[in-house]
Amino acid sequence: MQNQLQTHIAAIAALKTSIVETFSAHYDLPFDGSAVQTDIYLALYYYWELKAKRVSRTLQIIRSRGLLEAVDELVSRDHNSHGFDAFSANGQLDRTFEHVVMCHPTWFSDKARLRATARMM
Repeated sequence: MQNQLQTHIAAIAALKTSIVETFSAHYDLPFDGSAVQTDIYLALYYYWELKAKRVSRTLQIIRSRGLLEAVDELVSRDHNSHGFDAFSANGQLDRTFEHVVMCHPTWFSDKARLRATARMM
C-alpha cells in the first residue's frame, strides 16, 4: 500500500511539473523550477482552464511587471479578481494566487499577505 501511495504521489508531481513546463513554454514565460513559480503557474493554468479568455490580461501584467510582482499586485488590489471569485464559488480556493501568497509568504509584500489572508477566511 505504501508503494502505491508513493507511486501516485510521484505521478502527481510529474504531472504538475509537465503542466507548468508546458504552460510556461507555450506562453514564453521564464521558469526557474522554484516552488513559488511552480505554484503560480499552476494557479494560472487552473485559471486558464476555468476562463481562458481572461488569462490574456493576467499574462500582460506578468510580462510587464514580472511574475512575482504581478501576483503581488493582483492579490494586493482592493477588490477580488475574477479568478478568485470563480474559484471561491466552486470551493477551489487552493487554486488561487491568494493561496500561493499564503503558502510562500516571504516572496510577497505585507499588503499582499494581509489581503490574501482576509480573502481566504
